[in-house]
Amino acid sequence: MLAGALALSCAPTFGQRPGLAVGRGLSAARRLQAALAQLGTIRRFVRPGARVLIKPNVGYARDPALGVTTSPELLAALITSVHSAGAALVRVADHPVDPPSAAFEVSGVRDVCRAHCASLLWPTPDAFDGAWGLQGCALFRAPLEDADVVINLANAKAHPLVGIGGASVNLLGLLGGDRAALHVKLADHLTTLSRMVPTTLHIVDGSRVMLSQGPAAGTSAVLR
Repeated sequence: MLAGALALSCAPTFGQRPGLAVGRGLSAARRLQAALAQLGTIRRFVRPGARVLIKPNVGYARDPALGVTTSPELLAALITSVHSAGAALVRVADHPVDPPSAAFEVSGVRDVCRAHCASLLWPTPDAFDGAWGLQGCALFRAPLEDADVVINLANAKAHPLVGIGGASVNLLGLLGGDRAALHVKLADHLTTLSRMVPTTLHIVDGSRVMLSQGPAAGTSAVLR
């Protein structure tokens, strides 16, 4: 992944569009559109009437300037783009480590959803009852069950177990239970989880990167 850029990946279209793109620009919206243009615009992934799920990184109640959580500006740009493609419904869902109400409020994600007509979802105490999952960590299935499109919106940050956490690590936020138990053989678990979640498009933001002591706190830098 290139520092200061936005990286997108998806299943390539044989003989046509690529499966990986990198976008640069002075704003989150410009970086997103630059990357999407290389893949065929957002309409390659979102059809009119589609129900879209966006999975950001809202693991902790942290100010977005720290680089711990998804950039509100990028989330707003993505929701706007998805609506422009004719989506019938846009949902934003995550299972924060910190209390959900605080995490969504402090990160700015709640305000973005309110301003851009997106529903905000997080698990209720019974959300994992009877759900299948990974090594005892049940999957937050409700937002996935009727989603036509799943967009994984991650940010690049230091992680003690994988070096740099990106798209695959971000999917851990859809699991309940003791997620720390997955740290043993984490790479294997991430591979399995990536197969469990039917992701249409992965986005990794490299414009503000946590360089050390991630993923919950540490030193971040704005890269251009």
